[in-house]
Amino acid sequence: AANIVTDLTNAGVSSSSQIASAELHLFRVQNESFDRLGRAFRVTTGGWVEGSSAWSAEAGTTTWNSVRQGELDWNNPGGDFDATELGSFTTTREDPSLMEYTVSITDAVRHWIDNPSENYGIIIVQDSYDGNSTSFYASSEDSLNNGSYVPYISIAIPEPSSMVLILVG
Repeated sequence: AANIVTDLTNAGVSSSSQIASAELHLFRVQNESFDRLGRAFRVTTGGWVEGSSAWSAEAGTTTWNSVRQGELDWNNPGGDFDATELGSFTTTREDPSLMEYTVSITDAVRHWIDNPSENYGIIIVQDSYDGNSTSFYASSEDSLNNGSYVPYISIAIPEPSSMVLILVG
């Protein structure tokens, strides 16, 4: 999402009123053990660094399994993401691997076009459940599938009527 404002500006979009809708497209890379609800939120804190270790958090970094940035809990005052839900999607255990899911992120994209310096991305939070499973989605480094399942954002612009596709990463 780092170049989304530039890409929209290049497409002639200059204000949030020009964005009809925006959807994030994700591809789950393995089957799910439970039915789950995923919710999207706009990240509001910049300067966090993604850790390189999947199993143990490095000092001052955030990893896929961490709920903290340093000593700061996410979604607390001064925390990491806006508590207003942008949209949601549901996964079920019957869904095939590499299924595509979409979630509305319209309000985040509108916010970014009016406030370009506040584009820190989207966080997907999945509901808790009684079990032990993690959902995995393809990333911009989708090397397992030759880049076929890289997440992307589709944005509808009403005037002139068109669609902008932006790869995430």
